[in-house]
Amino acid sequence: MNFLNENATSKRTIDDVLLELSNSDNTFISIQEFGKKSVNGDLNGIEIQNRLAELGYDVLLPNKEGKNPVNVRLFYRRSEVTFLEKELPISNEYLNRQCGGSFFVGGEEISVYSLYLPLASDDFVGKELYWDDILNFALKKVLANEKIILTGDFNESEMKRDDTKYYLKISELGKLFSEKDKESTWENKRLDHIFVSPALEKKVETFETYPVGISNHKKISVKINLAR
Repeated sequence: MNFLNENATSKRTIDDVLLELSNSDNTFISIQEFGKKSVNGDLNGIEIQNRLAELGYDVLLPNKEGKNPVNVRLFYRRSEVTFLEKELPISNEYLNRQCGGSFFVGGEEISVYSLYLPLASDDFVGKELYWDDILNFALKKVLANEKIILTGDFNESEMKRDDTKYYLKISELGKLFSEKDKESTWENKRLDHIFVSPALEKKVETFETYPVGISNHKKISVKINLAR
């Protein structure tokens, strides 16, 4: 959502945001770089949450909010899923940049996480620890044959090596969890991802990447048919 950029020039309104987030009947919505309000004043995060609640979405928050609006949110449509419990953070690093929950949906119990990793150039040690925890978590879930979805902005891309350090971690996670699409999501880099565990891989029907007017990143969307 790019809430921290005081120089953002997008002409988005809250109605634009609500239309984009709710017009596809999304069961889950994962967003990053979010907070109580954007620093340039164009959007109010509390109002977005309240409006989505009116449209039938409940929200999961991180265990801790960051001082800056670089937090995550996970919205879910209450008429389609039964919320079971909030999951523990995957990592002890960056608690504002991760949240997840377990849900009963379509006759299946699944867990969904919204993640947002910092740029490696800002904190090599913290990001490496965060990545280690993600990969250890993914391996345990694969061995347990659990149905898991990991979504978010991982701030790493294999498409063009840049000043980030841990782009190879994307490959490591991709060997454990599946990802169907490889298009760029920010300029010429693929920073945003949806990974599904092997227990869900065969249930994926479509995977799309397309630009939206409410963000400087593209939107990624996956359709999973749990009845398959």
